[in-house]
Amino acid sequence: MIAPNENQLRNTLTLLEKELQSVEAELARTQHLIQRRETLLHTINGIKLLLSQPGSPPGTGLTQTGIGNAGPIWSGAQKVLAESKQPMAAAEVARTLEALRWPMATKNRSQIVRNAMLRKPDIFQRVGGGKFRLKAIPEHGGGAA
Repeated sequence: MIAPNENQLRNTLTLLEKELQSVEAELARTQHLIQRRETLLHTINGIKLLLSQPGSPPGTGLTQTGIGNAGPIWSGAQKVLAESKQPMAAAEVARTLEALRWPMATKNRSQIVRNAMLRKPDIFQRVGGGKFRLKAIPEHGGGAA
């Protein structure tokens, strides 16, 4: 077997670096599409959740303060995840709650939602990729706040 000379190795390195740049550019475009898809899915789920709330003005599904009288953040996260039917990251849940005008008196909504879900292990389960899902669909009656 003949060992490659230094020029061959440099040429190969240059070609591989160019290919890597091309792959990274394509991945950046794909990542943008994935983020846009997630935003669309969560906005759609938020609107569906709004439309499913009782006590809304006829034909709108909306109330004066967002979704119902709100409640604890974990309760909002529970509703969002139940409507989504798929695991979501805390930041996604927080964005959906914000779109639904769920009251949260903080700028660090993602961390607040994450902590609220972590404090309710009987309701929320962490899954891969830092996402959460409901352990089970809750029965009417709920639990303590």
